[in-house]
Amino acid sequence: MARNKLHPIPHPPRTPVLGNMLTVDGDAPIQDLMRITREQGPIFWLDMMGAPIVIVSGADLVDEYHLYVHPVLLGAGTPLFPAGHRRRGPSGDRAG
Repeated sequence: MARNKLHPIPHPPRTPVLGNMLTVDGDAPIQDLMRITREQGPIFWLDMMGAPIVIVSGADLVDEYHLYVHPVLLGAGTPLFPAGHRRRGPSGDRAG
């Protein structure tokens, strides 16, 4: 049997197909994630219909993070940034 790539990161019990989609309360997601953190520990993962999402609850556990903004708004496909706009990395350098 193939070993899960996220092993040994803990996770709450999940259901077939939906995974943990019903684990997090849609009306109070932050409070529910805090509850799961108390149960699972400061790092855990959720299965969102086959897509694993790793939750890290403390800044001291993160060495690096990436913030991505999708350049096209939903709906009409209107560009979020003007033509020719160049992305910049966190230090201000050109990212691509």
